[in-house]
Amino acid sequence: LEETDRKLLDLEQKILADASALIWDVECGGKRLLLQDVRTAFGGLLRFTGAYTFEIRKPYAQNIAKHSWIPSWMRSDHSVKKFRMIDPVGNTYAEIKDFIFSELDANVTFDSSAFVIVDSYAYLASLARTTSCFYPQAALRYERDFLEYSAIASTIDEIVDIKIGDQ
Repeated sequence: LEETDRKLLDLEQKILADASALIWDVECGGKRLLLQDVRTAFGGLLRFTGAYTFEIRKPYAQNIAKHSWIPSWMRSDHSVKKFRMIDPVGNTYAEIKDFIFSELDANVTFDSSAFVIVDSYAYLASLARTTSCFYPQAALRYERDFLEYSAIASTIDEIVDIKIGDQ
């Protein structure tokens, strides 16, 4: 049993190292990003309103009646949270992650759409992957978040597909 645990740990470390190398080559282009690169790096993930300011829509659709949801593009500005990109970028990542998790905790119920959860985890995975480019020597924390949140989003998405397909 001890030998099996060691082999599993070795395999996990190899997978993480391989994922790390792939992220570095593909996502980061093999270059460490700096604060002045944030608009380019996060342009597809964040809606910038200034040089280092951006906003994020809350990660849930407001429930106005059971099974009735307002699409994100129809929601008013009160559902937007404003942020400022700070250096180190990892602090901003942590702030966004805390915001999304607190919104999910406060607003997602048993009747909520599972897709809101899938989208939130997939978004956090993308954000973690991009944030890792700012930390080539210490990217492991963000790469682990990327792998964990991607796996969670994928698992929930598969369960939802099975459940919908069975109906």
